[in-house]
Amino acid sequence: MKKWSQFYTPPELANLLLDSIADKYTPTNVVDICAGSCNLISAAAQRWPNAKLFGSDIEKVSHKLIGHNTIPINKIDATDTKKIISTYKRKRKKIVLANPPFGYYKSLFKPSIPSHLKKLYNVSERVNRIECEILISNLSILNKGDYFAAILPENIFTGEKMEEFRLILYNFFEELVVKTHSIKFEKTEVLTRILTGIYNPKIKNKLSAINQDFTKNEQNIFQVIRGIDNSILMDKSKKKSNIKVLHFNNLNGDLLQTKTVAYNKKYESKFVAKNDILIFRVGRNAGKIFIPDNRHIGHPPSDLLLILKEAKKLGKRRLRNLEIHLQEKRKGLTSKYISKRDVLNSLNEVTVPNT
Repeated sequence: MKKWSQFYTPPELANLLLDSIADKYTPTNVVDICAGSCNLISAAAQRWPNAKLFGSDIEKVSHKLIGHNTIPINKIDATDTKKIISTYKRKRKKIVLANPPFGYYKSLFKPSIPSHLKKLYNVSERVNRIECEILISNLSILNKGDYFAAILPENIFTGEKMEEFRLILYNFFEELVVKTHSIKFEKTEVLTRILTGIYNPKIKNKLSAINQDFTKNEQNIFQVIRGIDNSILMDKSKKKSNIKVLHFNNLNGDLLQTKTVAYNKKYESKFVAKNDILIFRVGRNAGKIFIPDNRHIGHPPSDLLLILKEAKKLGKRRLRNLEIHLQEKRKGLTSKYISKRDVLNSLNEVTVPNT
Protein backbone atom coordinates (compact mmCIF):
# COMPACT_ATOMS: atom_id res chain seq x y z
CA MET A 1 0.00 0.00 0.00
CA LYS A 2 1.26 3.43 -0.85
CA LYS A 3 2.15 5.51 2.19
CA TRP A 4 0.13 8.70 2.22
CA SER A 5 1.90 10.27 5.23
CA GLN A 6 3.68 12.78 2.99
CA PHE A 7 0.30 14.45 2.58
CA TYR A 8 -0.38 14.98 6.29
CA THR A 9 -1.69 18.50 6.72
CA PRO A 10 0.86 21.00 8.10
CA PRO A 11 -0.64 22.64 11.24
CA GLU A 12 -0.33 26.12 9.73
CA LEU A 13 -2.30 24.99 6.67
CA ALA A 14 -4.95 23.37 8.89
CA ASN A 15 -5.35 26.71 10.71
CA LEU A 16 -5.53 28.59 7.41
CA LEU A 17 -8.31 26.27 6.22
CA LEU A 18 -10.31 26.81 9.41
CA ASP A 19 -9.77 30.58 9.17
CA SER A 20 -11.37 30.44 5.71
CA ILE A 21 -14.68 29.27 7.18
CA ALA A 22 -17.25 31.98 7.86
CA ASP A 23 -17.54 33.04 11.52
CA LYS A 24 -21.33 32.65 11.37
CA TYR A 25 -21.04 28.88 10.92
CA THR A 26 -20.92 26.84 14.14
CA PRO A 27 -21.19 23.09 13.54
CA THR A 28 -22.60 20.46 15.86
CA ASN A 29 -20.40 17.77 14.30
CA VAL A 30 -17.00 17.80 12.55
CA VAL A 31 -15.91 14.92 10.28
CA ASP A 32 -12.60 14.07 8.60
CA ILE A 33 -12.59 10.79 6.65
CA CYS A 34 -8.82 10.95 5.96
CA ALA A 35 -7.79 12.03 9.44
CA GLY A 36 -4.13 11.00 9.21
CA SER A 37 -2.19 13.13 11.68
CA CYS A 38 -5.46 14.65 12.97
CA ASN A 39 -4.19 18.19 12.42
CA LEU A 40 -7.51 19.22 10.84
CA ILE A 41 -9.52 17.75 13.72
CA SER A 42 -7.19 19.39 16.24
CA ALA A 43 -7.67 22.78 14.59
CA ALA A 44 -11.44 22.21 14.60
CA ALA A 45 -11.40 21.37 18.32
CA GLN A 46 -9.78 24.73 19.04
CA ARG A 47 -12.22 26.61 16.81
CA TRP A 48 -15.37 24.83 18.02
CA PRO A 49 -14.73 23.34 21.50
CA ASN A 50 -18.37 22.24 21.87
CA ALA A 51 -18.55 20.33 18.58
CA LYS A 52 -18.46 16.53 18.42
CA LEU A 53 -15.39 15.32 16.48
CA PHE A 54 -15.25 12.23 14.26
CA GLY A 55 -12.36 10.86 12.24
CA SER A 56 -11.35 7.82 10.24
CA ASP A 57 -8.29 6.72 8.30
CA ILE A 58 -7.26 3.76 6.14
CA GLU A 59 -3.83 3.13 7.64
CA LYS A 60 -4.35 2.99 11.37
CA VAL A 61 -6.75 2.72 14.27
CA SER A 62 -5.88 4.95 17.20
CA HIS A 63 -7.16 7.46 19.73
CA LYS A 64 -6.16 11.08 19.49
CA LEU A 65 -5.97 13.11 22.68
CA ILE A 66 -7.16 16.63 21.93
CA GLY A 67 -7.36 18.82 25.00
CA HIS A 68 -9.21 16.77 27.59
CA ASN A 69 -11.04 14.70 24.98
CA THR A 70 -9.97 11.40 23.43
CA ILE A 71 -11.13 11.15 19.81
CA PRO A 72 -11.40 7.65 18.29
CA ILE A 73 -9.95 7.36 14.79
CA ASN A 74 -11.76 4.47 13.11
CA LYS A 75 -10.19 2.32 10.42
CA ILE A 76 -12.28 2.96 7.30
CA ASP A 77 -11.20 3.08 3.67
CA ALA A 78 -12.32 6.51 2.43
CA THR A 79 -13.13 5.05 -1.00
CA ASP A 80 -15.68 2.70 0.60
CA THR A 81 -18.60 5.07 0.14
CA LYS A 82 -21.15 2.61 1.51
CA LYS A 83 -19.32 2.38 4.86
CA ILE A 84 -18.56 6.11 4.89
CA ILE A 85 -22.24 6.98 4.31
CA SER A 86 -23.51 4.58 6.99
CA THR A 87 -21.01 6.01 9.49
CA TYR A 88 -21.37 9.75 8.91
CA LYS A 89 -24.37 10.68 6.73
CA ARG A 90 -26.88 10.93 9.60
CA LYS A 91 -24.81 13.44 11.55
CA ARG A 92 -26.57 16.78 11.11
CA LYS A 93 -25.34 20.35 11.02
CA LYS A 94 -21.83 19.22 10.31
CA ILE A 95 -18.69 20.47 8.71
CA VAL A 96 -16.67 18.01 6.64
CA LEU A 97 -12.95 18.75 6.52
CA ALA A 98 -10.83 17.22 3.78
CA ASN A 99 -7.23 16.91 2.73
CA PRO A 100 -7.33 13.80 0.54
CA PRO A 101 -4.15 12.10 -0.66
CA PHE A 102 -3.07 13.08 -4.16
CA GLY A 103 -1.92 10.81 -6.96
CA TYR A 104 -2.78 8.31 -9.68
CA TYR A 105 -5.33 5.72 -8.64
CA LYS A 106 -7.17 3.00 -10.52
CA SER A 107 -10.06 1.54 -8.55
CA LEU A 108 -10.29 -2.26 -8.55
CA PHE A 109 -13.97 -2.25 -7.68
CA LYS A 110 -16.98 -0.05 -8.37
CA PRO A 111 -18.09 1.66 -5.17
CA SER A 112 -21.69 2.32 -4.22
CA ILE A 113 -22.36 5.86 -5.48
CA PRO A 114 -25.48 7.93 -4.65
CA SER A 115 -27.48 8.76 -7.78
CA HIS A 116 -26.84 12.53 -7.58
CA LEU A 117 -23.08 11.91 -7.64
CA LYS A 118 -22.95 9.36 -10.47
CA LYS A 119 -22.18 11.93 -13.16
CA LEU A 120 -19.24 13.24 -11.14
CA TYR A 121 -18.05 9.69 -10.49
CA ASN A 122 -18.21 8.79 -14.20
CA VAL A 123 -15.97 11.77 -14.97
CA SER A 124 -13.57 10.82 -12.15
CA GLU A 125 -13.13 7.36 -13.67
CA ARG A 126 -11.61 8.97 -16.76
CA VAL A 127 -8.98 10.95 -14.82
CA ASN A 128 -8.00 8.17 -12.36
CA ARG A 129 -7.03 10.38 -9.42
CA ILE A 130 -7.35 9.27 -5.79
CA GLU A 131 -8.25 12.81 -4.70
CA CYS A 132 -11.28 12.78 -7.03
CA GLU A 133 -12.60 9.48 -5.71
CA ILE A 134 -12.20 10.54 -2.08
CA LEU A 135 -13.81 13.90 -2.86
CA ILE A 136 -16.88 11.98 -4.00
CA SER A 137 -16.89 10.09 -0.69
CA ASN A 138 -16.81 13.42 1.14
CA LEU A 139 -19.71 14.75 -0.92
CA SER A 140 -21.72 11.58 -0.27
CA ILE A 141 -21.99 12.34 3.47
CA LEU A 142 -23.00 15.98 3.11
CA ASN A 143 -26.59 17.04 3.70
CA LYS A 144 -28.07 20.27 2.42
CA GLY A 145 -26.71 23.14 4.51
CA ASP A 146 -23.60 21.26 5.69
CA TYR A 147 -20.28 23.07 5.27
CA PHE A 148 -17.38 21.65 3.28
CA ALA A 149 -13.78 22.85 3.62
CA ALA A 150 -10.99 21.14 1.69
CA ILE A 151 -7.32 21.40 0.74
CA LEU A 152 -7.08 20.18 -2.85
CA PRO A 153 -4.24 19.89 -5.38
CA GLU A 154 -3.72 22.62 -7.95
CA ASN A 155 -4.51 20.30 -10.85
CA ILE A 156 -8.18 20.09 -9.84
CA PHE A 157 -8.54 23.83 -10.37
CA THR A 158 -6.34 24.30 -13.43
CA GLY A 159 -5.87 20.96 -15.21
CA GLU A 160 -7.35 20.75 -18.69
CA LYS A 161 -8.46 17.15 -18.15
CA MET A 162 -10.08 18.16 -14.86
CA GLU A 163 -12.31 20.87 -16.33
CA GLU A 164 -15.53 18.83 -16.48
CA PHE A 165 -14.91 17.40 -13.01
CA ARG A 166 -14.42 20.79 -11.36
CA LEU A 167 -17.41 22.38 -13.09
CA ILE A 168 -19.68 19.63 -11.77
CA LEU A 169 -18.02 19.90 -8.34
CA TYR A 170 -18.56 23.66 -8.15
CA ASN A 171 -22.27 23.23 -8.80
CA PHE A 172 -22.78 21.37 -5.54
CA PHE A 173 -22.08 24.49 -3.46
CA GLU A 174 -23.34 27.95 -2.69
CA GLU A 175 -21.11 30.64 -1.19
CA LEU A 176 -18.29 28.84 -2.98
CA VAL A 177 -14.80 30.26 -2.35
CA VAL A 178 -11.49 29.10 -3.83
CA LYS A 179 -8.28 30.53 -2.37
CA THR A 180 -4.60 30.20 -3.22
CA HIS A 181 -1.83 30.10 -0.61
CA SER A 182 1.92 29.52 -0.36
CA ILE A 183 2.14 26.79 2.32
CA LYS A 184 3.68 23.53 1.07
CA PHE A 185 3.64 19.97 2.36
CA GLU A 186 6.79 18.48 3.86
CA LYS A 187 9.14 16.78 1.36
CA THR A 188 6.99 17.63 -1.65
CA GLU A 189 6.48 20.53 -4.03
CA VAL A 190 2.74 19.88 -4.42
CA LEU A 191 0.75 23.10 -4.80
CA THR A 192 -2.73 23.24 -3.32
CA ARG A 193 -5.72 25.54 -2.99
CA ILE A 194 -8.45 25.88 -0.41
CA LEU A 195 -12.09 25.30 -1.34
CA THR A 196 -14.99 26.12 1.00
CA GLY A 197 -18.72 26.20 0.48
CA ILE A 198 -22.18 25.30 1.78
CA TYR A 199 -23.56 22.11 0.28
CA ASN A 200 -26.65 22.60 -1.85
CA PRO A 201 -26.75 20.09 -4.72
CA LYS A 202 -29.55 21.96 -6.52
CA ILE A 203 -27.68 25.26 -6.76
CA LYS A 204 -26.43 26.41 -10.17
CA ASN A 205 -23.37 28.61 -9.89
CA LYS A 206 -22.38 31.13 -12.50
CA LEU A 207 -19.19 29.37 -13.50
CA SER A 208 -17.97 31.95 -15.99
CA ALA A 209 -16.39 33.97 -13.19
CA ILE A 210 -14.43 30.93 -11.99
CA ASN A 211 -13.07 30.33 -15.48
CA GLN A 212 -12.75 33.93 -16.57
CA ASP A 213 -9.23 33.40 -17.93
CA PHE A 214 -10.57 31.27 -20.80
CA THR A 215 -9.92 32.73 -24.22
CA LYS A 216 -11.81 31.27 -27.17
CA ASN A 217 -9.88 30.21 -30.26
CA GLU A 218 -11.65 32.66 -32.51
CA GLN A 219 -10.42 35.58 -30.39
CA ASN A 220 -6.86 34.81 -31.47
CA ILE A 221 -5.41 35.07 -34.93
CA PHE A 222 -3.01 32.20 -34.20
CA GLN A 223 -4.13 28.58 -34.16
CA VAL A 224 -2.91 26.14 -31.50
CA ILE A 225 -2.82 22.48 -32.57
CA ARG A 226 -1.98 19.51 -30.39
CA GLY A 227 0.34 16.81 -31.77
CA ILE A 228 -0.60 13.23 -32.63
CA ASP A 229 -1.60 11.00 -29.72
CA ASN A 230 1.50 9.16 -28.45
CA SER A 231 -0.47 5.96 -27.83
CA ILE A 232 -0.97 5.31 -31.57
CA LEU A 233 2.63 5.92 -32.61
CA MET A 234 4.73 3.03 -33.92
CA ASP A 235 8.44 2.44 -34.02
CA LYS A 236 10.08 2.84 -37.39
CA SER A 237 7.89 1.08 -39.96
CA LYS A 238 8.65 -0.01 -43.49
CA LYS A 239 5.09 0.68 -44.62
CA LYS A 240 5.17 3.33 -47.33
CA SER A 241 1.83 4.70 -46.18
CA ASN A 242 3.25 5.58 -42.74
CA ILE A 243 4.44 9.11 -42.04
CA LYS A 244 7.28 10.26 -39.82
CA VAL A 245 6.31 11.86 -36.49
CA LEU A 246 8.47 14.35 -34.57
CA HIS A 247 8.85 12.77 -31.14
CA PHE A 248 11.32 14.63 -28.90
CA ASN A 249 11.49 16.65 -25.70
CA ASN A 250 14.98 18.15 -25.87
CA LEU A 251 15.78 21.77 -26.67
CA ASN A 252 18.07 20.77 -29.55
CA GLY A 253 15.24 19.18 -31.49
CA ASP A 254 17.14 15.91 -31.87
CA LEU A 255 14.88 13.02 -32.82
CA LEU A 256 16.13 10.42 -30.37
CA GLN A 257 13.40 7.95 -31.36
CA THR A 258 12.04 7.31 -34.84
CA LYS A 259 8.26 7.20 -34.66
CA THR A 260 5.66 6.81 -37.40
CA VAL A 261 1.91 6.69 -37.75
CA ALA A 262 -0.44 5.42 -40.44
CA TYR A 263 -1.36 8.27 -42.76
CA ASN A 264 -4.70 9.92 -42.18
CA LYS A 265 -5.94 13.02 -43.97
CA LYS A 266 -6.86 14.64 -40.64
CA TYR A 267 -3.13 14.81 -39.76
CA GLU A 268 -2.41 17.24 -42.58
CA SER A 269 -3.34 20.19 -40.35
CA LYS A 270 -0.62 19.05 -37.94
CA PHE A 271 2.25 19.26 -40.42
CA VAL A 272 4.82 21.84 -39.30
CA ALA A 273 5.12 24.74 -41.75
CA LYS A 274 7.89 27.31 -42.23
CA ASN A 275 6.34 30.04 -40.04
CA ASP A 276 5.14 27.74 -37.25
CA ILE A 277 6.74 27.28 -33.86
CA LEU A 278 6.61 24.30 -31.50
CA ILE A 279 5.88 24.48 -27.77
CA PHE A 280 6.77 21.69 -25.37
CA ARG A 281 3.51 20.56 -23.78
CA VAL A 282 4.76 18.18 -21.06
CA GLY A 283 7.93 17.38 -19.14
CA ARG A 284 10.75 19.45 -17.71
CA ASN A 285 10.72 21.75 -20.76
CA ALA A 286 6.95 22.32 -20.68
CA GLY A 287 6.14 25.86 -21.81
CA LYS A 288 9.42 26.39 -23.63
CA ILE A 289 9.42 27.39 -27.30
CA PHE A 290 11.30 25.57 -30.04
CA ILE A 291 11.92 27.03 -33.50
CA PRO A 292 11.75 24.18 -36.03
CA ASP A 293 14.34 23.80 -38.78
CA ASN A 294 14.57 21.69 -41.94
CA ARG A 295 14.58 18.48 -39.85
CA HIS A 296 11.08 19.26 -38.61
CA ILE A 297 9.28 21.17 -41.36
CA GLY A 298 6.80 19.03 -43.28
CA HIS A 299 6.26 16.53 -40.46
CA PRO A 300 3.65 16.34 -37.68
CA PRO A 301 4.78 16.32 -34.01
CA SER A 302 3.71 13.89 -31.32
CA ASP A 303 1.57 14.75 -28.34
CA LEU A 304 4.67 15.98 -26.49
CA LEU A 305 4.36 19.19 -28.51
CA LEU A 306 1.91 21.89 -29.50
CA ILE A 307 2.06 23.69 -32.84
CA LEU A 308 1.46 27.43 -32.88
CA LYS A 309 0.65 28.19 -36.48
CA GLU A 310 2.21 31.26 -38.14
CA ALA A 311 3.71 32.31 -34.80
CA LYS A 312 7.05 33.45 -36.21
CA LYS A 313 5.13 36.55 -37.26
CA LEU A 314 5.05 37.55 -33.59
CA GLY A 315 8.74 38.42 -33.72
CA LYS A 316 11.54 37.43 -31.34
CA ARG A 317 10.60 39.86 -28.55
CA ARG A 318 7.00 38.71 -28.31
CA LEU A 319 8.01 35.07 -28.55
CA ARG A 320 10.35 35.57 -25.58
CA ASN A 321 7.50 37.20 -23.65
CA LEU A 322 5.17 34.37 -24.65
CA GLU A 323 7.62 31.82 -23.26
CA ILE A 324 7.84 33.73 -19.97
CA HIS A 325 4.04 33.72 -19.64
CA LEU A 326 3.87 30.01 -20.46
CA GLN A 327 6.50 29.16 -17.84
CA GLU A 328 4.35 30.89 -15.23
CA LYS A 329 1.35 28.76 -16.22
CA ARG A 330 3.05 25.38 -15.83
CA LYS A 331 0.99 22.92 -13.79
CA GLY A 332 1.31 19.38 -12.51
CA LEU A 333 2.08 17.59 -9.28
CA THR A 334 5.03 15.63 -10.69
CA SER A 335 5.45 15.97 -14.45
CA LYS A 336 4.86 19.56 -15.52
CA TYR A 337 2.51 20.45 -18.37
CA ILE A 338 0.66 23.26 -20.10
CA SER A 339 -2.59 23.21 -22.05
CA LYS A 340 -3.85 24.75 -25.29
CA ARG A 341 -5.83 27.15 -23.13
CA ASP A 342 -2.64 28.31 -21.44
CA VAL A 343 -1.16 29.12 -24.84
CA LEU A 344 -4.29 31.01 -25.90
CA ASN A 345 -4.38 33.02 -22.69
CA SER A 346 -0.66 33.79 -22.94
CA LEU A 347 -1.10 34.85 -26.55
CA ASN A 348 -3.81 37.25 -25.47
CA GLU A 349 -1.43 38.73 -22.88
CA VAL A 350 1.43 39.32 -25.32
CA THR A 351 -0.61 40.44 -28.35
CA VAL A 352 -3.00 42.95 -26.74
CA PRO A 353 -1.70 46.38 -27.76
CA ASN A 354 -0.57 48.80 -25.04
CA THR A 355 -3.09 51.52 -24.17
